Amino acid sequence: MLPKQSEEAFRRFLGNSRLGTATLDLASGFEQAVSFYENVTADGIQSEPDADMLLYQWGTYDWLGAGETFQINLTRQFVASFADEDETMSQLLLTFHYPTTDATITLNSGERWLGNGRRGLAEWSEYVRAGVVFKEFAVVVPDNVELRWEHV
Repeated sequence: MLPKQSEEAFRRFLGNSRLGTATLDLASGFEQAVSFYENVTADGIQSEPDADMLLYQWGTYDWLGAGETFQINLTRQFVASFADEDETMSQLLLTFHYPTTDATITLNSGERWLGNGRRGLAEWSEYVRAGVVFKEFAVVVPDNVELRWEHV
């Protein structure tokens, strides 16, 4: 799979498990994203471990001017091996949107990058699952789940 094919590839991957973005909660979305990372190789990227990385992040944002939401995001970031300077990096974003409340504001924002590529996946996954944000929202139905691929 080329990075520009990652959104469609992930949608098919979800479909094979009889899932879609409309039916995901954070726990199932996280498991699917990790499984996709483990099982679907990115082609056309650099050979370094950090050319295909995962990021877990959360916070209260209004990126698109549609109003603030508390967001939990899983990003798969790709660094292309051959691309124009403006198109070297791209990412597949899976974002869970929840209402902003006093409780979500106290969670602040944070992130955790996967270190060491696939060799660090078990430790990274354990860290994410053990975190307060993940535990709090694992099975909470989000207001919206957004999936998109973009250049960085």
